[in-house]
Amino acid sequence: MHSARAGADTHTYDNGFYVTGTVASKPVRFLVDCGATTSLISTQTFANIQQYCNSMTPVTQSFHTVSGQQMNILGKVDLVVQLGKECYDVTFVVGDIDSDGILGQDFLRQNVDHINYGKSCLVMESDIVPLQTVDGSSQICRVEVRDTVKIPAHSRMWVPVNIPLAE
Repeated sequence: MHSARAGADTHTYDNGFYVTGTVASKPVRFLVDCGATTSLISTQTFANIQQYCNSMTPVTQSFHTVSGQQMNILGKVDLVVQLGKECYDVTFVVGDIDSDGILGQDFLRQNVDHINYGKSCLVMESDIVPLQTVDGSSQICRVEVRDTVKIPAHSRMWVPVNIPLAE
C-alpha cells in the first residue's frame, strides 16, 4: 500500500464549493456539502450572531465527522438565511466545525433544484446563486491505494482508495 497526502495546509476553508449568505445581517460563508445529512453552524459563527437569534434547543442524538469522530454539539437553532434574493428558514446544529457553516442534505433537498457544477452555481426555485471555491484544503488524510497504479503523463483517472478512520 502507498500513502499520499491530500491537501497541504490547514486553512479554515478547503477547495469545496462555498456560498456566501447572510444571517442576522452578518455574512456567513457556507460549505455546500452533499455528504452532510444535517446543516451545521460553527460555535464561533453562532457566538457572533447569538444576540439576534432564537434560543438554542438541546439535541439528543450524537453527530460524527466524516472520519468517525464524535462532534462536540451545543444544540440546535432555527435561523433565517438569505442566499441571493431569497430567505430560507433553516434548522442548524451548532457544533465545533472548521467552516462558518455547512448547508447539508436537509437544506439542499428542500431548497435546491440542482447544483450546476459547470457554471458553479446553485439553481434554486426562483434564483441562481453563485458558488465560490477556495484554493487549498483543510484536511490531510492518509490515502491507501491497494494496487500499483500507473497514470500516464498529462492524463487523469479515477483510482479507488481507502481512507482509514482517524486513530
